[in-house]
Amino acid sequence: MNVMRAVQVFSLQVIGALEHLRNLRGNSSIVLFKDAASTINFMKAIKRWFDIHNTTYSGNDCKLPISKQDDIRLLWVENELPGYIKRILDSSVAAGVGNFTDEAYAALLFTTKSTVETVRFLLRKGVNYVLTKKFNSDPIEALFGKLRAMCGGNGALDARAVTAAFTHIVKENALPSKDMGIRDENIEEAAVSIPEDVIEELQALREPPRKPPNSVAYVGGYIAKLITDVGCETCAMLVTTYKTSNPLYPLLRQQEAYNLHYPKSELLSMLDTIVTFFEKAVKYLPRTKILETLQLTVEPYLEDSPLLDCPEGVDKSHARVLIGFLAVTANFVATAPFGDVEPWQMLERSSLNSSGYRTEQRVIPTNLHPVIEGYMAKHRGTVPFPLYRGYKGGPPCLRQLGHDALRGLYSPHFMYQRVG
Repeated sequence: MNVMRAVQVFSLQVIGALEHLRNLRGNSSIVLFKDAASTINFMKAIKRWFDIHNTTYSGNDCKLPISKQDDIRLLWVENELPGYIKRILDSSVAAGVGNFTDEAYAALLFTTKSTVETVRFLLRKGVNYVLTKKFNSDPIEALFGKLRAMCGGNGALDARAVTAAFTHIVKENALPSKDMGIRDENIEEAAVSIPEDVIEELQALREPPRKPPNSVAYVGGYIAKLITDVGCETCAMLVTTYKTSNPLYPLLRQQEAYNLHYPKSELLSMLDTIVTFFEKAVKYLPRTKILETLQLTVEPYLEDSPLLDCPEGVDKSHARVLIGFLAVTANFVATAPFGDVEPWQMLERSSLNSSGYRTEQRVIPTNLHPVIEGYMAKHRGTVPFPLYRGYKGGPPCLRQLGHDALRGLYSPHFMYQRVG
């Protein structure tokens, strides 16, 4: 089952609906819900288990960071939950109805025990607090996927095949390396390779704003939110507005009653121009130092922009950070159709489909501007850009952006936050 779908099934909304139907009286059509108490208790237990494994503060006590070895949540999942699940398993078997599979039962207990032991180990070593959401098994899954791939996509490996595969991985360094080995190139020489007719696209940065595509407006909102989070207040005031009558914002036109703020039309026009330029220029550049070359080319056209002229910065230091935000974002959007992943690090993700074994290339951010990298480290998984190499088509649509904002207005990372 998809993880998000599972979380939705065990959400407070579904649990509350079942409790409401159970407590209703006098309606014969919902009489079956009067025996739903056990189901409701089970859903509450699984919901609490999910929250404990997803600790990121959001006003929910179960999602608070864990800072004590005797935290009541650790004691609950260690002492009470296993016994509760075992009683459910035994009663289901005795009644001859559906129950946990052996694999699901073992995985639940293993995950629970390993989470508790890992949290306590980190706290004993001096870590101030632990966010269980940051636990990641992707490297282990990548290793297992590599083993299966090297053994012909076989899911039932024997000891000899696994030993041979491990030997190959160690000797041949077959796993993706952390360092992509990007060569040092003369960025200025690379920038010269861009034709003049393409460079002329940047002249639009000095012209009045034009209407960008809706997808660019959406991504522009992300930049405004990012600058609001990590930049100074003056920078945020330069790039945001509270006006919603402009047709540039059809994505959120129906949400004006929520007192939202938006990116300025000048910022969106600027981003659209940079994306258009990047799409044309990237094909003339080598596959190394792409972002640095493009940023060097764009900077002269943005240095005198009043939109980026923050008076709090020294020697236009804030302007350079804002230009970096624009360049990184536009690079993500513009270069994805060409398969260019810089400044991203490659990881392999293996999967088995109806046509056989296949390996996809997934990318994660690296080598970014320190301010941007710090923001993404804080909000990992919320970057609204295509994450798979070989992405085809036009600018990303809402379904492809992959941002937590798609969960709704109340998402903690929603780019258009309430004011006040």
